Amino acid sequence: MTQPLSLTPRIFDHLTKFSHPHINPQKTDIYAKNTPPKSRITLKLYHPDTDESIDQNLPTNIPDIPYLPGISFMVDEHLRDLEISTLYLKPSYQHHRIGTALITHLIAHGKTLGLESLSCIADVETNAKTYWQNIHGFITPRIYQPQYHYKKL
Repeated sequence: MTQPLSLTPRIFDHLTKFSHPHINPQKTDIYAKNTPPKSRITLKLYHPDTDESIDQNLPTNIPDIPYLPGISFMVDEHLRDLEISTLYLKPSYQHHRIGTALITHLIAHGKTLGLESLSCIADVETNAKTYWQNIHGFITPRIYQPQYHYKKL
């Protein structure tokens, strides 16, 4: 029996095809760090006219990690899950539905990529929970961890 292809290269390849009027898909940068059974994918999107990066890196208090990338995912090969680790855009690029289009794109094609679910940890201090539930149909299954959300594909 043949082993199924790893999810990471398929997702990586599929993210290169993401387009939106407010990004330059030819300039999109994607990086993957494979540490089985999980892999991290980092996505850099750029404005079509200025070639300015539209994602917002987040500073941390972790000595070895000075910042978190603006858009990143964790692929779990065993669970067949794609965790949306970070999805932060610069304020001037927010409210253009770029993040919504990216997640909708992943939901629409996730099953054909071999995913069984998408998940995220949403900021409890904003209306992120409502966004993930109402816009994308995520559910919050854990009472003890109310910021965790997922969507079965």
